Amino acid sequence: MLKNYLLIAYRNIKRNKFRTMVHVLGLSLGVAVCLMVFHLVFFEFSFDRFHPDRERIYQVNTLSKFQDGEWLNNGVPVPLAEVIQENVPEIETMCQAYTLWEVKVREGGASRLYHPGEKVALADNSFFKVFPRAWLAGDPSRALSEVNQVVLTASSAKSYFSTMPYNEILGKELTYFFYDTIQAQVVGVVADFEGQTDLKITDFLSIGNMADQKEFYQVENWNSVNSSFQVFVKLYDKSQEDQASAKLLNLASPYLNEEEDGSMEFSLLPLSELHFQSLDNPGTSKMVLNGLMIIAAFILFLAGVNFINLETARSVIRAKEVGIRKTLGSNRPQLVLQFLTETGLIVLVSLLVGLVLTEMLSRYFADFLPKDLSIHYTAFHTLIFLLALGIILTSVSGIFPALVLSSYQPQKAIKNDFKNGPRFSIGPILRKNLTVFQFALSIAFVIAVLVVSNQIDFLMKKDLGFDKEQVLHLRIPQNQAQIKKESFKTTLDQQGFVQQVSMGNDALASSGLMTTYAEMQKDSSKVEIPVQMKHIDSDFLGVYNVNLLVGRNLRNVPGEILINQEMVKEMGFENPSDALGVALKVNDDEHLIVGVLPDFHSRTLREGILPLVMYHRPVNSNVVSVKLNGKADLPQAKSTLDGISKSFFPNDELEFRFLDESVNAFYQSEIKLQKILSMATIMAILISFLGLFALTSFTIAQKTKELSIRKVLGASIEELIMKLSKEYVILILLAFILGAAPAWYFLGHWLGDFQYRIDMPYGLYFLSGFFALLATLVIVGLHAYQVAQKNPAEVLSSE
Repeated sequence: MLKNYLLIAYRNIKRNKFRTMVHVLGLSLGVAVCLMVFHLVFFEFSFDRFHPDRERIYQVNTLSKFQDGEWLNNGVPVPLAEVIQENVPEIETMCQAYTLWEVKVREGGASRLYHPGEKVALADNSFFKVFPRAWLAGDPSRALSEVNQVVLTASSAKSYFSTMPYNEILGKELTYFFYDTIQAQVVGVVADFEGQTDLKITDFLSIGNMADQKEFYQVENWNSVNSSFQVFVKLYDKSQEDQASAKLLNLASPYLNEEEDGSMEFSLLPLSELHFQSLDNPGTSKMVLNGLMIIAAFILFLAGVNFINLETARSVIRAKEVGIRKTLGSNRPQLVLQFLTETGLIVLVSLLVGLVLTEMLSRYFADFLPKDLSIHYTAFHTLIFLLALGIILTSVSGIFPALVLSSYQPQKAIKNDFKNGPRFSIGPILRKNLTVFQFALSIAFVIAVLVVSNQIDFLMKKDLGFDKEQVLHLRIPQNQAQIKKESFKTTLDQQGFVQQVSMGNDALASSGLMTTYAEMQKDSSKVEIPVQMKHIDSDFLGVYNVNLLVGRNLRNVPGEILINQEMVKEMGFENPSDALGVALKVNDDEHLIVGVLPDFHSRTLREGILPLVMYHRPVNSNVVSVKLNGKADLPQAKSTLDGISKSFFPNDELEFRFLDESVNAFYQSEIKLQKILSMATIMAILISFLGLFALTSFTIAQKTKELSIRKVLGASIEELIMKLSKEYVILILLAFILGAAPAWYFLGHWLGDFQYRIDMPYGLYFLSGFFALLATLVIVGLHAYQVAQKNPAEVLSSE
């Protein structure tokens, strides 16, 4: 019987090629989007799922509160590690790790330097108890128990010692260069994690080495929270999370200065949430993943709607087939199974086409997808997903048309006698409602794309208060001698295409943020103002073309400071000139205000402008900013500057970046959202109008005789087109209302995340509705015109 069903289904599909093409194209688009999103979600949720007892492992986070603001940090104060286990008995094991940056490694007396980067950390032995690994060499009970020891992962050991057996690596010496220099002896080799992880440490140095640099690591400072220093705990039981959190909450209170306004709270972040809430190395947020899943479901639903609409509309044509089958003995369950088999065959073809479209989508979005993400079409989880998706599509898309078709009475179906049927028919009502929903969703997507595009255009073109064109910046290695930095700056300044060069702790616009308190004397009391801080030199303002409002530029001497207008307001002055000569104490150093700058955007436009102080501190100035002259050949100039940096710092992989590209990078998430919404919009419009084209083609063809009679009675072609279009105009207007309302709500919340944003462009809403209406009228009008042009005598000759 199944063979017979498949044969009949194949013949029907082959006989109705246009209908099959519409179904396959729509469903395959939905399949491609769903498969793409499935693999992305599967990948993002796979991080750190392989650790034993992972449900009992947590990262300790810090929430620092300052006056009206607060700051969440994945790190904790270093002293917390000494007291946490004593005060929280629910903790079974605690480990700590301090991630190091810009590390270079040399093996023994070799000349080659390795650059493992942020994969090097100072850690304790308990790290391997919280996150167990297989030990390939060494004694796990004694590893990292003394200073100047290092444990390597298998991949790291291979990069340093090639094919040397792990046991022979023990005792070898590696030298690590960063803020400090550590000559460490290899005491162990552990296996690499096999699954996806955010804990990508490859070199574990003894955390006891921090004791030699207590001031740098802030070993005894409770007020310093560094995201590089992280603490993980394993509880005895997951049910103890609330008790442990309550004891952690205000653990820092006894150690903080009571005179300070700020406070510090600790919380537990489950390991399963680390990938989504890491502040230093953020992954894809759950909100984005949920949004992608909703979009995928909508696209798939639109394709299913097309299938249901077209099949229920065509049910009248297949009525005689149903009547004959019932007359020959087929019962309703058999007919339902027959039509579901036909649907299943179409879905199977759609799945195969969807695989091809998925590959195309993955290439289109390659820049936005995780680098480690790969789609394995024959993997077990992929095959299970495709099987489940095929069953769902077949059931949801096919069950209602199958029930409608199988419900016809044989005698009426054979005669096409539906005049005396029930007055209420769910088919036409369902088709209208589903069509309205389709277009409401398409209109909402179009509105979203237009609004997001306008906001991004606003962000890119807004005057930031400084010149970002033809400016390059580069961060040089830490701990360089001041004379070498000055020589590097002088060499750059001597190039003919260079207009000016500056050294500071950061570029003027950056995602980095350095904050502190500025203290000023006001009346008889001292006032502390939280400020953003930048270290600059006297050339800094010239490079970025920032002009002073009042006062003068600072000199390359201590004790002088520049502030912005926002800082003037925070200090309580109405006129910028009133702030000149006022003393500010920043980081225990006294400075006199010598100039006031206009407010400019040193960070993303999501944020407001912060009170800013800028002063000269060469020891922290490791970022060089270069302003090119107007006639410079930008690619050639960049190449020359990179060559100079290579000659000064041959052991480091340095490259200049254009400032405008760095500023644009602030909005990568918005650009990503725009690209995703654009693709979703194209698919939604394509599916909706493809379905509308097929549906109107069929339904208007069914009204050929009615139109011919009206034409004989004197109706013009324009009147016939107007009559057929009227119903669709009403549907589109209703769809516009239903689509614009949620779009306005969600876009309002999205724009609310920006301190600087466009006004809601309501004109774009009506433009979207007009576009949908115009496209619908064109489709309906073409079909109506084609039918209305037919000769009434030929159409009515069969009556």
